[in-house]
This record gives sequence, structure tokens and C-alpha cells, in this order.
Amino acid sequence: MKTKLTKVSGVPADSLYFVRTEKCPKYHFGSHRHHDFYDMTYVVSGRLFNRINGNVIEQFPGSLLLVNVNDIHEVWGEDVEFINLVFFEKEIRNLMRDMQSSFRDGSRSFLNFDRTIVSKIPENERPHFEVSMRNLMNVHGKPQALLAFRIFLYRTIMEYFFPDSSHHIQGDEMPDWIIKCLNEIHNGHERNWTLNGIRQICGRSKEHICRAFRKHLGITPSQLINEYRLERAGRLLRFTNQTVSEISFGTGFNNLSYFNRIFLKKYGTSPVKYRKIHKFS
Repeated sequence: MKTKLTKVSGVPADSLYFVRTEKCPKYHFGSHRHHDFYDMTYVVSGRLFNRINGNVIEQFPGSLLLVNVNDIHEVWGEDVEFINLVFFEKEIRNLMRDMQSSFRDGSRSFLNFDRTIVSKIPENERPHFEVSMRNLMNVHGKPQALLAFRIFLYRTIMEYFFPDSSHHIQGDEMPDWIIKCLNEIHNGHERNWTLNGIRQICGRSKEHICRAFRKHLGITPSQLINEYRLERAGRLLRFTNQTVSEISFGTGFNNLSYFNRIFLKKYGTSPVKYRKIHKFS
């Protein structure tokens, strides 16, 4: 069945920008075209999948994605929290015009980029970045909103998205074999993934896979596997009556204490309390 493509304008006509947060066990926004705006998304926790012009880009905590005007975009995720900022195309044009004299061809290369840009915010910078982004919600509609928004946008573009930034990577520079691996894992929800399983899909050495994952995803294969296991554990806690011990071993965690510890780190609560809060009835 064909997916209907919606043409959307993400910024209210009387606003400079629009910013929101989402924290939910399941999220999906169908295929749409960015009519006259840019879309910037920062993932706080969990994983977010973006299909942009047919290419899938996966975001992890700390990753920042900039989606361009006229891109065709679909978003989905589970147990995810993210902050989303949309703003009119003219703001980027104004920014690049202001920087034209300082960054000769750098400005032009940014203005004409054809690829989706992903940036990894360094761990020690994430708390401040998140507060700055959330602050745009607090000042929205107030006299200081314009200044706060433009300071945030200029700093973010310069520090994290400009071609010379060490945090800047091109989204579709990710090797096809990594994309294939992520899709295989995403579609195999009930499978207990292992490092050997990852290696078989990728067809590369363990060292090569680990280096590439760190470069393009900012995490190790083991961290990726644990993320999927924990998400599956969360679903089982919500939708089944299996015991915590059964879920722990069933999702590949052979040590119950270790499972409880990393579950608490991811969800902020124990498996038992998580079930009480989220149990599907």
C-alpha cells in the first residue's frame, strides 16, 4: 500500500521557530515533505529512525540531525525522548549571508549541501546543549525569543554542523553494510543478537566493525546490542506476564543483577516499577 505524502510547513506563520519535546514508548510521524523549513532533532535517550529521501539514518543519544528544506522525511522510534526544533529557511540564508565574508567557500559549500548532516555532541557538552535547546521553549513568544533563537542557531551551526567541525559527519556517508546491519536488527525484534551475529551480517572483522560503529554511530556493537535487548525487555514488561528473571534471560542477559543495573540506567527505574507504570491492560 502506498504511503500518502503530506506537504507540511512546520513553523506557525506568526512564529520565528517552533520547538517541542517528545518522550514516548512508541513514536511515528509519517512521510512528509519539508515545504519551507529546516528540522533539527536532538536525541536525549533511546533511538530514533529517520527515513530521508529513501535513506535510513539512526540516531542515538547525543546525536543531532539537520533535515533540509524539501526533503521527504519519515520518523519512528521506541522508548525515545528527543527535542525537535523547526525554523524557516530564511534563517539559514540570513546566517550564511552574515558569515559569507568570514568563510569564503565554506559558506557556499554549506548552503549547497545535498546530504543529510548528522553531528555527535560530545558527552561532556550534552547537558549544556540540552538546557540551551529546552530554553527555546521557555522563551518562546517572549521579547528575548529572537535573540535566544539566533544565538542558539549560530552557535550550533558553527560548532556542530559546519564542514570544518570535528563533530560533523555526512549522514549518507555511512557504509551500506552498516545500514544493512541496522535494518536487519531493527526488523528482527525477537532475535537475541550477539556480536557473532553482527559480524556475520556485516561480513567484516570485529575490529573493523567496532571502528566503523564508533565513527558513524558513536557507540560500540555491544552497546547497540544492549540497546535492542533493553527495548525488547521493555516491551515484554509492558505486554506480557513473564517474570523479570525470565525476561532478563530471554533477552540475552545471563546476569540478573547486571540486567537490573543497566535497565535502571536506561529507563531511570527498576524493571518491577517500570512494569507497574507502563503495564498494558
